[in-house]
Amino acid sequence: MTDADKTGHQLGMRLVVGGLAVAVLAGLLAWDAGSGNPLGLRLLLAVAVTLSLSEFYALAGKLGHHPMRFLGMGAGLTLTLWPRAADLWAPLLLLLLALSMVVLLCREPERRKFEDPAFTLLGLLAVWLPLSYGMRLRMDFGLPALGFALAAGKGSDILAYFVGSRIGRTPLAPTVSPKKTWEGLGGAMAGGALCGWLVARFWWKVLPGEEGPAAVLGCILGGVGQFSDLAESALKRQASVKDSGSIPALGGMLDMVDSLLLALPMAYYGLSWIRDRPLWERLT
Repeated sequence: MTDADKTGHQLGMRLVVGGLAVAVLAGLLAWDAGSGNPLGLRLLLAVAVTLSLSEFYALAGKLGHHPMRFLGMGAGLTLTLWPRAADLWAPLLLLLLALSMVVLLCREPERRKFEDPAFTLLGLLAVWLPLSYGMRLRMDFGLPALGFALAAGKGSDILAYFVGSRIGRTPLAPTVSPKKTWEGLGGAMAGGALCGWLVARFWWKVLPGEEGPAAVLGCILGGVGQFSDLAESALKRQASVKDSGSIPALGGMLDMVDSLLLALPMAYYGLSWIRDRPLWERLT
């Protein structure tokens, strides 16, 4: 099989597996829109958080650390499924820290590394906390706002891949991800702007007439998504692995959500800024 054939096969697999993932997400969004019940989205988020945490802790293990993997995954699952977690996440993280220290002291002296509780907490701060903004967008702004953030965050990621693979010439961060290019970053920002404008124009009724700010915010989401992607690539490179997991054609769950780790919080606070200020005030 030639390199061109391999590239075409890989692209075909990406389209098939990615299409299935989009279909599942679209079905859950449609169910939520029809019933007003976000349970399906919360369960999907719980799966994404749990798998991403598992992969994050596995990467930490390859770097010689031994985080309390199941303790961290259990905490992430609890925080995701419990509706009151948004109000109590800080004391719950303190409880996790205390439990991690207890587990650490019960280990054999040669396996007792005091940075391991820190890596356990880091997994929640780096994975659960950013992804939790997906539910915060859904509950505080409504389903269209979540759709906007997902479309801009992942739509930009897809366009970055196609632009970078076709016309990318200038390396963006060659020591971290040699295939990332400035052209791909430009494609991501353009894709984010386009997706943001389309959602605001045809679906987003919360902020009528706000296509322009939505396009600007979408452009920003496309840019920051690429840099959170680079951060995850740096972690994988340090751990000497190509993919964070074993999902066919897509790598791992952490690979699938990496661009959302900065995009979702940025979308939440960006939308808060747009909503709380009249247009003329934002332009002055």
